Amino acid sequence: LRNGGRLRVSNDHEPPVCRSSPLDYRIIIPRKQYQAQLAQWKALAVSLQDRKACDIEGFSAGETRPIVIRVHGTSKEAIGALKVQVEALAAGVPVDGWHATFRISPNPFFASVLADTGVYLCADISEMRLKAYGGNGAVERAKEMVRAHLQRLSSEKQSTTLKVESVKFFVQEGLATLRETLGENLVRFSLHTRVLTITGGEEASQM
Repeated sequence: LRNGGRLRVSNDHEPPVCRSSPLDYRIIIPRKQYQAQLAQWKALAVSLQDRKACDIEGFSAGETRPIVIRVHGTSKEAIGALKVQVEALAAGVPVDGWHATFRISPNPFFASVLADTGVYLCADISEMRLKAYGGNGAVERAKEMVRAHLQRLSSEKQSTTLKVESVKFFVQEGLATLRETLGENLVRFSLHTRVLTITGGEEASQM
């Protein structure tokens, strides 16, 4: 999996069963997260001085499957130090602010952030918070986009046009969930125009 000190991902076989031991630590992350953080994962791999003592590599079962990050070697101390770095990188960066529309999946706003900044946004619905994954500068730009988006949503009515590929899933699952969360009369969706309109900005931001 190594090439010139760079972290590479194999798609040739099933990922190993994730387990944790003093000399072999593994963690699963979404592929989109890995792709958004690719430069950071590679930099982490390049920074290793003694790859026999401690090394890092990635496994995947296919081009759309999650990534298994593996830290292993002969030095318990070196592996422990690298494990801390891997967990910090995998944890992402908290993003301030929340709105009920962040519950929509796939989320057109998240897709626009990814396209504009390369940052992968993930919503923790139970905790009502966002996490960002990507380079430091890109994450800051993504945070600015989130702040601006929340300001727009704070008005009484906000509309967004869903992408064609998102409509089917939204109609089947997302629309009912959103109406149940915010109220039947606060959510309007036109299948013809693909425009989603939500009324009650400040209330919705807390749900």
